[in-house]
Amino acid sequence: MTDWSTHPDALALLDFARAAPFDPLARNILADWLVDNGQRGMASLLKLSLRAPDQIHHASKKLATCLPGIVYAVDGWLLGGKEALLGRNNNSLPWLNGLHLSGRGLGTQAQADLLKALPTIWSPGWRVFSLADFTIPADSFTTSLERGWARNITHMRLGGPFACSRVLATLTRTPNALNTLELRSAWWREVKASGQSAHGGPALPSPLEFGKSAPLLPPSIRKVSLENFSLPRPELACFLETLASAGAIQLRLNQCHFNPHALATFNQSTIWNHLESLNLTGCRLPKAQPAKEETPLQPISANRIRSLTLRACSLTGHSLKTLAECGWLSGPTRIDLSQNHLGDLDARAIEGILEAGSIESLNLSGCGVNGERLGQWLALGPWERLGQLNLAFNPLGEEGWIQMANGEQTPALQWLDASSTHATGKGLDYFANGNLFPRLGRLSIRGNNPGIGRDWPDSIRALLRHPASSSLAQFQFDAGHEWIRQELAHPECRLGPGAREHLLRMAELRARDESRRAKEQEEELNRHLLHTMGEQTGIFARWASQQRRIRENQGPSELSGAP
Repeated sequence: MTDWSTHPDALALLDFARAAPFDPLARNILADWLVDNGQRGMASLLKLSLRAPDQIHHASKKLATCLPGIVYAVDGWLLGGKEALLGRNNNSLPWLNGLHLSGRGLGTQAQADLLKALPTIWSPGWRVFSLADFTIPADSFTTSLERGWARNITHMRLGGPFACSRVLATLTRTPNALNTLELRSAWWREVKASGQSAHGGPALPSPLEFGKSAPLLPPSIRKVSLENFSLPRPELACFLETLASAGAIQLRLNQCHFNPHALATFNQSTIWNHLESLNLTGCRLPKAQPAKEETPLQPISANRIRSLTLRACSLTGHSLKTLAECGWLSGPTRIDLSQNHLGDLDARAIEGILEAGSIESLNLSGCGVNGERLGQWLALGPWERLGQLNLAFNPLGEEGWIQMANGEQTPALQWLDASSTHATGKGLDYFANGNLFPRLGRLSIRGNNPGIGRDWPDSIRALLRHPASSSLAQFQFDAGHEWIRQELAHPECRLGPGAREHLLRMAELRARDESRRAKEQEEELNRHLLHTMGEQTGIFARWASQQRRIRENQGPSELSGAP
């Protein structure tokens, strides 16, 4: 079996995969190399490990069996039990750059022992550290931090009892290089246990006690993320001012609970003077100004934000217009408004929302935008700098595709995601002959499913054979792998080499996956048949044994039927 951790081909492929973390092609190429060299378990691990850095994906028990001592590893985050970590060579996986520990399934004593062992198992080259699902008090962790093993950590993720002010105070006192901090609370579990609704019941006290007498965050902190926290107005105001004094440039609040005055608290904060990225995914922003608010909402003092994410914030057209009037949308060049109900925006309301000339990326996925509304959004242009546009999961229909086709309002558009937009053959034909298609570098029309295999409409084939398709670096659509091979081999296909290679690779992987599933189904069927035959054999054996005992207990006359 090849030692992949030192093989130059494996390390070169790993670097290639790291360079494109969101592209599954590079990850699968490396995984295929590992399979060919007898490393099936590691191949499965790498498919999980080279995803987005802010995601942790649990491995199956089968994977843990293939790789003893490792439960899962994600983007260089290694997770294992105490015994496995203490006895494992850190150099066996050269691409690991950190440690992720989970207390799930461990008792309180085992959790405490694992934290005490941190200074001995820590590698000086690690920069990422994460704790999850621990239930013991935070004092056991602060005692470990004070021993100085964490001074080189730059990215730390803490959850449950460890996401508290006591731990942050220890980090502030202890010299470290920390610049990214993620805290995950468990307040929603407490709400669930009490039988109250997370957003309908009274606001629970935040596990973070924001004080004004001393700095709460390390001086080097620049990126902060809170998840599942309840932040009443005083705590939210103090938290924002603490971030402003620390000079934080990135803030992410995921699934946090705000009261109706949250919008006014944000507007009055000085954090806008430093913040470059704001992400409020899953936070329910007020739909309108509170009825008891005596003074109207004040506009923000400055807006240096370049990336604004308001995904799934329960926004409506009215609340989005309120944010625009306060200045939230005047600075960002990358805006994500996905999964909000914006279909009620009329032409007059849309006009004052965005400054189209400065937007570089716009995500309207799942916003209920139909063809008519899309025309009104495009009419805000020209979108002179818009390079990425996501319209997936919107009912655009034929009218929407016709609206996009001419591309007059989007002269710089390079990337278009129009997956699941109710595309029709006529709309795609119009799009293929428009001015936008030749300028695109990436196009996705997956999920429209106007037909697959031999029934695939001619409009899709026309896109593949259009001369302008030679400029596509990536083209995603739904089709059978045999149909893809056949169309790409046709002499009239004009698809670019990069997109062609990507499609062929995806077709190969899809064919391999279908073959694997068919084989698994066949094996499962065989096991079922063998099990059924075994049960039938057992039933017959028991019946024969019973008949034999009956014959032994009865006399010859009884067996012959004599009176």
